Amino acid sequence: MNYKLIPFYREKELYTLFYDHENSHMYKLQHGKKSFAMFYLVILAVLLGSQYLDRIYQVYKGPFVNTIFIAAFIIGYIIAKMVYDNYYIQDTKRKVIFDGLTLQEFAMKAKKQFRIEIYVCLFGVIVAILCFALFFSINRIQPLLIGFFSISALFIILFMKPFRRLKMLNGFIENEISIK
Repeated sequence: MNYKLIPFYREKELYTLFYDHENSHMYKLQHGKKSFAMFYLVILAVLLGSQYLDRIYQVYKGPFVNTIFIAAFIIGYIIAKMVYDNYYIQDTKRKVIFDGLTLQEFAMKAKKQFRIEIYVCLFGVIVAILCFALFFSINRIQPLLIGFFSISALFIILFMKPFRRLKMLNGFIENEISIK
């Protein structure tokens, strides 16, 4: 994934528009075909398999607490990066041109999408914090796994450059940014 591009607007599960700040160009990338059933099956398998991990953890829980906790963040980051990188079909990247009014409309819709994404991310962080606290209080692996799935949402949002994205969206809404 080209990390210079800033996500601008997502049209359902069809495509996402990206803005290249350096060149003032807009690009469109199609979304990959994904199976949410497979995603949920993997989560279910991990949570069910966590019973076996929990048995091992219960024997060695003292020295492994910090290691497992740090590993959860690293695993969450790796999963988020894989999901983000595979979400878009790189071969479909093409430059698109819109007039100023259309860009403004997209920017207003994109700002609403952005707010929803931030609320979901905040919810995920709260769930992660609660699960991590639960992990430390009951010494079970399951809350840790739920926490690292929840924290993955935070990493995905961070890959989307939220501060630069908000500044860019406001620039398009106020007609301060134009496309070449």
